Amino acid sequence: MEIKKAGEDEIVVEDDRGTTPAAIASSPKKRKTQAAAATEGARLCDDVLGLILARLPARAAVACTALSKHHRRLILTPEFRSLHLRLSPPLPRQHVAYVATAQLRWKGEKGLVSVSHGFHVAGAGRRIAAAAAPMRALFGQRYSDERYVNTCNGVVLLATNDYTPQGRCVLWNPAVADVVRDVTVPDPSEYRDYLVLGLGYGRRSKTYKILLCRKDYRQPCKEYPSGSGGNNKLNGGPGLQVYALGRRPQLRTISSTEIHSQESLYLDGMLFVLDVDKSVILAFDVDDETITTIDLPGDQDLMWHWSRHVRSTLMEMDGRVCVVTKLGHQHRAGLWLLTADHQWERRCVIELEEDLYHCDEEGNMYDCSVTGIWNCGGVLAVYIQGFTAANDRLRLYQLATEKMLFDAKLPCDLVPEHSKYALCWGYKPTLVAPQSIVELSQDEERRRNNAAGIMESLKPINDKDSREGKKAVLDTVYFMEFLVSIMRKLPDGLQDVIKLPLLESKVLDLVSDDNDSEDSEDAARDAFEFEIVSGSEADSD
Repeated sequence: MEIKKAGEDEIVVEDDRGTTPAAIASSPKKRKTQAAAATEGARLCDDVLGLILARLPARAAVACTALSKHHRRLILTPEFRSLHLRLSPPLPRQHVAYVATAQLRWKGEKGLVSVSHGFHVAGAGRRIAAAAAPMRALFGQRYSDERYVNTCNGVVLLATNDYTPQGRCVLWNPAVADVVRDVTVPDPSEYRDYLVLGLGYGRRSKTYKILLCRKDYRQPCKEYPSGSGGNNKLNGGPGLQVYALGRRPQLRTISSTEIHSQESLYLDGMLFVLDVDKSVILAFDVDDETITTIDLPGDQDLMWHWSRHVRSTLMEMDGRVCVVTKLGHQHRAGLWLLTADHQWERRCVIELEEDLYHCDEEGNMYDCSVTGIWNCGGVLAVYIQGFTAANDRLRLYQLATEKMLFDAKLPCDLVPEHSKYALCWGYKPTLVAPQSIVELSQDEERRRNNAAGIMESLKPINDKDSREGKKAVLDTVYFMEFLVSIMRKLPDGLQDVIKLPLLESKVLDLVSDDNDSEDSEDAARDAFEFEIVSGSEADSD
């Protein structure tokens, strides 16, 4: 008898009995088992692939959508966007995210023709030449009144700096190629306007919400038409309202507080709004929809009580809210960080000279003396806005001792106009698409798709605006790269920064070690002033 290997009988029997009823009945079951195993294997591969792709930077993940239809479907799912939000690598520690704005005018046109809003990240790992191209740009006259408000999970919020009938604003993610979403408040009242304060995200509810301030106008009585000078009645007082976005948008009133400031910052489920007039910060819990009032630290200057107590916008440092306020004197300010329990912790004292202030047309002191602050490994880089661009300064402080190490006055030809850019504190690139936040009805989606073909004919004009917009903001782009290149030299390369050929002696307070020579100790007690000169002047020496 011929001896067969183990398992061979079963194969032969299965082949010989392939037409039997039992075999026919068992075949679909086996096919289902094999299909289920294949599906499970594919799902496992997708899980592994998703974990790999989720650790890529946002723009690299977007580029992977071109690999195949399968990659595109995987990356565009809401589950992958949430995973990427948690696992994606952060930006380099020293970077500056900002929106650079340029007003475009053509020959023969007296007025404004178009506006370009270009989003950039200085120090994001690219070459300086490549950094001249923004991640994305918005351009067109429709955006002429828009300004940067804040950013949340990579989504940039643009809105006007005044009240509008429906609180119109724009949601835009510069890291993804997605259409911009316009948002309006569905309020039928013609006697009510809204001011957009900021955008936040509720982690538990997984909902994006816009904080608004409502202002009601006096509604004319029936017997006295509008403009007749008759008695008017108030439709209701002002208040804060929250507009929850999603499939079923909802508008709710949460407070009767009135605020006119759009200086806001989103961090970890909280939206912080600076109330300049009352010298407080409103902390809005996006999930709970509650408001907590936080008094600003420091002491108001009694001699200059009419000027702003706060000397900066809301900034972010080390993952915490950061602000600069007066310390009882117009020329002394303190840098403060907000703790988790809403307490203030002072980190540094900043001395401000008289030339760092100026009055506006109404006689009020300028409200934003400190433009930016960055922690560079224990050395604090402070960019101070002065009376004019000629008075702008870059200072370095040692956080441990609060001692000023370096003070450089920046030349006019290097510093861009402050109205041309806005720093985006707390920005993190993500794949969150505005269309996933604001869902349109089928009719609206169809109208957008139909209009896309018509707008395609305007592509040459859009390309022209894009080219001109990039050229118009080059001074801002290179200045931000210059700041980041200095910050990345710190703290170890402090002496290299001081001895750069572009620097000329002006003010410096050096720090010496115990082992330094007596000459070094004498130098530490002396004050030197450093002034940055233009590159052309340095080359001519």
